[in-house]
Amino acid sequence: MIAVSERRILRGVEKASNDWIVPRGVKPTRIYPFSCRTGWWVNWLLKPRLSGPGTYEVTIRVRDAYGRWTPQAAFSVTSA
Repeated sequence: MIAVSERRILRGVEKASNDWIVPRGVKPTRIYPFSCRTGWWVNWLLKPRLSGPGTYEVTIRVRDAYGRWTPQAAFSVTSA
């Protein structure tokens, strides 16, 4: 499972947000129970309300087959 949190902040005020979950991070036909997946990615289209001036922040967490969550991976991009 992959959990994503997106925010657009302008002058210290949150202008838009979007939180969503991908139930499966890989195709179910290629999952091997409790095996390690070394390479994966997730991509998505940016919703119009999240684009524009300010800082776009994203945090991503992944849950493994045992139900444990990874630490957050985060990045941000600032535009004028």
